[in-house]
Amino acid sequence: MKRRMIKSFDYTSKMSWTMTGVYEGKKASITWKDGELLGDSELSGSQAIVRRIIAVAKTMEGKELGPVMGPYTYKDHLKSPLTTLWLSPFVFDEDPRPKSFGDVPYAWAPKGAKV
Repeated sequence: MKRRMIKSFDYTSKMSWTMTGVYEGKKASITWKDGELLGDSELSGSQAIVRRIIAVAKTMEGKELGPVMGPYTYKDHLKSPLTTLWLSPFVFDEDPRPKSFGDVPYAWAPKGAKV
């Protein structure tokens, strides 16, 4: 899995990652590419999960959102590759666990942090 560390959000960076899993019992695949969240038109669950992720992100506008140790976004959550990656698995069905690949961003926890 290719990983890319993001020290701060750069909304102009060119990157793309994909997450596949199940949503409401149907196979689904989403792709975050250069600030836009897209659903796979071939899989019936994809467009529905994109709409759901967008709805959840809108309800969180003005609130801190992101991984436990940050970095966080407070608005326009889905423009951030890391915040979108962090939020999406909560919307997919739990079993099987969704998988992600591509330029998958992640955040570093400080040395000694208990996460």
